[in-house]
Amino acid sequence: MGKEAAREHAESQAQLLREACPQQRQKGPRRRQRQRFGVSTDVRNRALRAFWAMHVEAMNWSGMGVREYAAALHLSPYALRRWRDHLEASARIFIPPPAGPLVISLTARRPKTA
Repeated sequence: MGKEAAREHAESQAQLLREACPQQRQKGPRRRQRQRFGVSTDVRNRALRAFWAMHVEAMNWSGMGVREYAAALHLSPYALRRWRDHLEASARIFIPPPAGPLVISLTARRPKTA
């Protein structure tokens, strides 16, 4: 098969493909791409954050150190320490300072009606 015959064959194959699949050539609303994983990454990140936040809080309440708590629950001490530091840093960043003193009146006053 010469170069000319190969070129003609490729052109004929492209023409057959165009005729066989006209709906693919039409531009219309595109289909939404499927997510790569079964759970969206945002939900997955929130679940991971909640899991480690729960363990960090439980560790703080227990009074145990990172090594003891991780060994008791078969967790990675490295991951527990990393998440503890990450959660503490993000809590310092995102908690806004109070605007001012909160004053609540304990006696309710009704307007006098004449």
